[in-house]
Amino acid sequence: MGKLLSEAKAEVELSAAIFDYYARHAEALLQPERLPVADPAEGEAMLVYEPLGVLLCVEPWNFPYYQIARIIAPQLSAGNTMLLKHASN
Repeated sequence: MGKLLSEAKAEVELSAAIFDYYARHAEALLQPERLPVADPAEGEAMLVYEPLGVLLCVEPWNFPYYQIARIIAPQLSAGNTMLLKHASN
């Protein structure tokens, strides 16, 4: 990408930190959450996180590792499959 070696190393370290964050916190981030309801006598509401399936990701190419990590790390930790395509422009 025409970057200085120090910039490239910093991008790789940042990308690794993003993956590390989601690997460490995915379980807590994906815990079901109770939602408030107007009348608890009518029942309860839960927010449940489930995989969506296959997702398409079209990303720019200016910071290739970072652009990929910031999108796919949370999706992979949530159980989704990612298809990646870099933007043509």
